[in-house]
Amino acid sequence: MADGDGDMTTNKPTPSARPKETVSRLREPSTDISRHVATSPIINGTLLRSVQLSAEFTDVAHPLGREPVGAFVVNASDVVNIARSFDVEKPSRIIRLKASAAATLDIWVF
Repeated sequence: MADGDGDMTTNKPTPSARPKETVSRLREPSTDISRHVATSPIINGTLLRSVQLSAEFTDVAHPLGREPVGAFVVNASDVVNIARSFDVEKPSRIIRLKASAAATLDIWVF
């Protein structure tokens, strides 16, 4: 019987011969996941509440301190699509958006 399979007479698991290695192997996938989550642009975003947009481009301030990767609507007062203009002088502070119709939106900017 392999180490760690258990004792056949009592059916109790036996301690692993290498518990530190086992813990290390179990920790690796969660560390990888944590690293991916921490560096994911969509996680490192901010919620802009009650943003009023119309069919004209509007400069919307954001606190990211870098150019946003993207944005999506979280809540809307009406059914709308949003578009982004990349012609912005200070992308680390401003995202330029317009909506297909006038609406008040909560927008996740990341």
